[in-house]
Amino acid sequence: LKRCNIQADVSCDRNFLYRINYVLKKQFLVSIIIINTDEQRTKECIDSIKKMSAYQNYEIIILELESEHDFSDNKIKQIKVQSLKNIPALYNLAAKNAQGDFLLFLSCNTTIMSEKWIEEMLMFAQRDDTGAVGGKLYKNNKIYNAGIIFGINGLIGYSHRNRPANDNGYE
Repeated sequence: LKRCNIQADVSCDRNFLYRINYVLKKQFLVSIIIINTDEQRTKECIDSIKKMSAYQNYEIIILELESEHDFSDNKIKQIKVQSLKNIPALYNLAAKNAQGDFLLFLSCNTTIMSEKWIEEMLMFAQRDDTGAVGGKLYKNNKIYNAGIIFGINGLIGYSHRNRPANDNGYE
């Protein structure tokens, strides 16, 4: 890392797995984009973001049909839409209204489980050789998605699907 002039620390856990922790180049603004398809779940998602996020330089953009709930505070921008059917168009609309250096798309069903979740993704997303970053997603205490792998039988597939939630992955 030093030879390549990459600012990072290396740590080793009790299983002798090495981990690179890249230094964030700056305090990036992250635009968290959520499509509100379930008002209660969206509220729970936002509450978990506020409660669990150590990283505080973010804004939340909610795309929604008319609703009675007002999610607004100083970090939340609500965008009223006509329909929730054309998801790519909605994400493009949110991206146009986002102020962030990075766009982070979340399902309203998401519950944040780690305080460093934003930093974990940012340290890879900031790298010039990275196009997209995703987190490990759990469902029913099993891994639902821990990344996408290209080339599985000529197709794509989810990494570590249905493995235990605390699985460390390949080596």
